[in-house]
Amino acid sequence: MNSTTTNESRQTDAWILESLMKPQPFDLNDITREPSDEQLDALMEAVAVEARKYAQAAREQIMVRLRAEIAAVNPPFQPQA
Repeated sequence: MNSTTTNESRQTDAWILESLMKPQPFDLNDITREPSDEQLDALMEAVAVEARKYAQAAREQIMVRLRAEIAAVNPPFQPQA
């Protein structure tokens, strides 16, 4: 087996594993087929993960701006020679 075939095989294996790990899609507006508890749990967890990522990015941006504003108001102490 050459390296191209091995790489393709690994990609296929990764895709299969990812497909098996993903919850099955569902439509919250479809009243004839309600999502299972597992699907709802997976949806809520995915939303929570994205919310945590967004919150962390927002915190980091705020801290960068805050540090810049503090530095502008209070320049670092420089002892005189």
